[in-house]
Amino acid sequence: MIRQGLKFSLGAALLTSFFWHRGNVLDNFVYPVFGYVSVLIEPSMGGAIAAGLGRLGGSALGGIIAAILVNAYGIQGSSFFVIPSLTYILAALICETYRWQAAYSQATLLGALIAMRVVGTSAQQDIWLYLRSRLIDNWIGIAVGIAVALLFWPQNTRSDLNRNLMGILQDIPRLFQKILDRYLKTEVEERDYSLSIEQNELNLLNQIKKSTQTSLSTLTKATHEFGSEILVAENWSEILAIQNQLTRQLADLMAFKGEKHEQNLVGQFRAEFHQLATHLTDSFDSLR
Repeated sequence: MIRQGLKFSLGAALLTSFFWHRGNVLDNFVYPVFGYVSVLIEPSMGGAIAAGLGRLGGSALGGIIAAILVNAYGIQGSSFFVIPSLTYILAALICETYRWQAAYSQATLLGALIAMRVVGTSAQQDIWLYLRSRLIDNWIGIAVGIAVALLFWPQNTRSDLNRNLMGILQDIPRLFQKILDRYLKTEVEERDYSLSIEQNELNLLNQIKKSTQTSLSTLTKATHEFGSEILVAENWSEILAIQNQLTRQLADLMAFKGEKHEQNLVGQFRAEFHQLATHLTDSFDSLR
């Protein structure tokens, strides 16, 4: 979060140095800021690059829709209220229809803003010149955002995936041992069983699930990063699929608590289950 804050501050300083001399702040400064924020709002480097590329086209889409409507119907009377709304609706409809989510925010925002800001400017006479100027400003902000994402504290996806994997390899044997210990309790011990222990198991399972989902999201966004072929070669997608499978199996084991016959079944294989738990711990330690 601190790094993201520093990136936003750095971009604001750069854009201010580029545009401070322009008189109309709303017309000339707000467009590059929108472009910059739309890129840096993505926490991962791959997500920022994908967002930037998508929003380059998105801003053009929204701006062109606004320009066509303004050029065709003007901005007098009721058109002033209808055209911005209609621009937003059409841009949103196109993005939803073609599932262009990366372009959605810039297409709707820039289109509606251009349609509204054109009132009272010289763009009423030449809407296409006004559109070109605003898109260039917006694209400068997007370009600065991509540059900052690439050059300043870029996210190391492989390190993040490894860190999450190390935690999961430590947590899975611990959770399995906790579940096994609960099944092997005698009836007297079961009466003294603390609900806090069950809650600890649930917290540990949720932690494993959260780490796996975080890794899946990180890997998905990393497809646009430089060096992403290394992640493909190391087969991280299969690793995360196995993590998901193990998590589901642990959840199933925890759900067996209510089955009375399971208690006796586990008790018959007490030694074997302890061997399995030891083997699981040793194997995961070796993987770590």
